[in-house]
Amino acid sequence: MVDEEKKVLHIYPHRDSKLTSISKTTKNVLVMGAGVSGVPKDLVKEATIMVANYIVKFANGKWNGEIREA
Repeated sequence: MVDEEKKVLHIYPHRDSKLTSISKTTKNVLVMGAGVSGVPKDLVKEATIMVANYIVKFANGKWNGEIREA
C-alpha cells in the first residue's frame, strides 16, 4: 500500500516501520487484516475487528464500525 505522497505504508507480510508507527500524537489509524493460505477469511475479519475494539477500549479511540473487504 502506497499513500498519495508515494510513501510505502504496508507491504505484506512485512512488519511496521517508524514511518507508520503509532504515537501519542497519532490521529487516525488504518487497521489491516491480511490472511494466508489455510486461515479462514472470517477469522482474519474477527481478529481485525478485535484490534479495532481494543483501540477503542484501551487507547480512547473511536471507530465508525466501517469494514471494507478486498
